Amino acid sequence: MVGEARVTVVVPAYRAEATIRRAVDSVLAQQGVDVRAVVVVDGRLDRTVEQLEGYDPDRVQVLVNENNRGSQVSRNRGLAAADGEVVMFLDCDDFLEGPMLAGLARALREEKADIAFGPMQVLEEKSGRRRPPVYRSYESADDLFRAWMAEAHTVAPCSIMWRTAFLREIGGWDEGVARNQDGEVVMRTLLRGGRFAVSRAGQGIYVHHDSDDRITRRTDNLAALIDVGEMLLTAPSSVVGQGARRDGVAGYFYRIALRFYSSGRQDLAIRALRRARELGFRGHGGPLWHRLTARLLGLDLRYRISNFVKRRRLFGFSGF
Repeated sequence: MVGEARVTVVVPAYRAEATIRRAVDSVLAQQGVDVRAVVVVDGRLDRTVEQLEGYDPDRVQVLVNENNRGSQVSRNRGLAAADGEVVMFLDCDDFLEGPMLAGLARALREEKADIAFGPMQVLEEKSGRRRPPVYRSYESADDLFRAWMAEAHTVAPCSIMWRTAFLREIGGWDEGVARNQDGEVVMRTLLRGGRFAVSRAGQGIYVHHDSDDRITRRTDNLAALIDVGEMLLTAPSSVVGQGARRDGVAGYFYRIALRFYSSGRQDLAIRALRRARELGFRGHGGPLWHRLTARLLGLDLRYRISNFVKRRRLFGFSGF
């Protein structure tokens, strides 16, 4: 990259008439980069297309899926249209603040990296309250895998940038993944040898809300979370060690067991917990692990863990 980095921000937009202008305006306001937005409207379901009228077509390209095809299809369509050296995927209800894009692009260039992680802040839509900013730091590929999978030390797409050519080389977003698409593509980037960098400039704002349109509200595809763990466990990699892989996926299975249990899916909770144990997971929190294990493996299931899940904030922005 010479001079200002050329950045494409892909914005998949599903029923986004209320938020799309905020997202696009935050992209166009970014300084220190040559930026273009590619908005992929996923179905003519509201007035999202009309909200995009009036933007300079050289800076905002609008693509429309005539029928709703899903976020990964929209992201891949935007990736195909990207003409920047680097690309970000910004959900239509999220937005950017400060020198976010310039910081991520600079980190990619200076570290000769393929993916970069920046600061993130969660905005609670209902109350307007902002949680403290999140600044991730990873020491190695093994550390990143363990931290992301086992400890949910993640960031949302609004705080991640890729080198465009690399993401295309590894196939973009997997359109067959029904849950945790964000985690899958980030971990696949790592397993395929993607080099990573970290920026401390600006921040992506992840808007947390309870809309029924959010994939994290669905329960019919929860089993896909197990599939993602198994895929990442067996995917070939010369970068992430087998020990780190087992540790990370074991912790991930434990986390999603809690998610399944709190969603009333005891059957999936048992499957995930057993896989965690098979992979050597020893548990967090002492007695909690033993109580939960006993209950999920056939004893009294009255024990409630919803407060534990809320306290650890395991699922606020992990793409589950």
